[in-house]
Amino acid sequence: MFLSLRACAVQLFAAGLVLLLAQSSAAQSQAVVRLIKAKDFLALQPYAAKPGASPVDQLLAQAFLQNALGRPDASQQAIKRLRKQLIPSDSLGFLLQQLAHDNHAKRFEYAQAYAVAQDVLTRFSSHFSADERQEWEQQRTLWGCLRSQPRQRLTKAADTRLPLTRDKARLWNIPVQAHDSAYSFVFDTGAGFSCATQTMARRLGLRLIDKSQVPIRSGITGATSLVQLGLAPTLTIGHITAHNVVFLVFPDSAFSFAKGAYKINGIIGFPVIREFGELRITKTHLEVPRQPTMSAREEANMVLDLLKPILYLHYQGRDLPFTFDTGANFSLFSDNFYHLHQAELQQSGTAKTIRHGGAGGSHDLPILEIPELRFEVHGLPIVFRKAQVSTLPIETNGTTYFGNVGQDLINQFEEMTISFERACIRFK
Repeated sequence: MFLSLRACAVQLFAAGLVLLLAQSSAAQSQAVVRLIKAKDFLALQPYAAKPGASPVDQLLAQAFLQNALGRPDASQQAIKRLRKQLIPSDSLGFLLQQLAHDNHAKRFEYAQAYAVAQDVLTRFSSHFSADERQEWEQQRTLWGCLRSQPRQRLTKAADTRLPLTRDKARLWNIPVQAHDSAYSFVFDTGAGFSCATQTMARRLGLRLIDKSQVPIRSGITGATSLVQLGLAPTLTIGHITAHNVVFLVFPDSAFSFAKGAYKINGIIGFPVIREFGELRITKTHLEVPRQPTMSAREEANMVLDLLKPILYLHYQGRDLPFTFDTGANFSLFSDNFYHLHQAELQQSGTAKTIRHGGAGGSHDLPILEIPELRFEVHGLPIVFRKAQVSTLPIETNGTTYFGNVGQDLINQFEEMTISFERACIRFK
């Protein structure tokens, strides 16, 4: 269930990188640039410390890799070092400002994210289309509303173990406590912000931010809704206390489905979940250790793209990146996957139309239904039966990601451990 502010458009990266190759005074490795364009961040690891590589190549690789691995402080330091070593060309400056914007967003530095968005709109307007300019204007509006607000922070007093229940839509729910009352909230890695209905916002005691009607685009449907921003001074999730949590406050009707037969109170989104550090999900419980337990030897298979977790799955000899969404009952493979394997998919698939969407709206989507697709993750087999492959672009996937994977992947295993510190999702 994507309700996220869309990450910086892939096309912006591509345009900046093409110009970077042509204009930058420093010699750039085409291999490094190609990997960044493809957002194949895990493959950047050898280049970040490659013997004999140019300092610019190393710093570019380090800046993007550290950001993708959820280490914005290290990424920002690499950007500063890079700027000290050369005077950036216009296109390189544009590229680095996009990355700096992402770092500030990951660190909840709203004023700095606003300043960078304003700078991009002022200095680099010639680098993007009208639609892309609208993206940046929406981000500037969001961060502008938040720029005087305190950063989100989270504390863990002890290990947490919570019941993980499923609602009528088969989505995970966890208990969230505020003002001595507990409420059931959807637990959704695909939500770029936590969300609440207007009724629930009052019950939680959210402090609504004045004049904060901001446009939020649904990642799945592309529909834009005007929502208000609210701040939760304190939320309790087990032994975890989250402070200054930003919520998107929707009309009650936006979270009511099937003519009112199914309603949700709200969503705990990715900015809170990411700060858990590590979490373990079984068929019945959510566990968050106070101290991380995953070994440093675990192979990284996850990166972060602004407010989206990206999981790499192995298919026919390639590691392909997918957006990872615990709020999606079924996985949806993108047009990128369709075009990569078009002949094979057309041979085995059946053309259908599905109704697809969420709180931001829904629309009809043409797909091919494939009897079976087989993948691997860390050597473990994954089978998607009656897999849905879109033949049209998906908003959240751009030209980079090969689909959005959800509960039908997770349910194939007894447990799943996510470590944001180790950039790893491990299944058992």
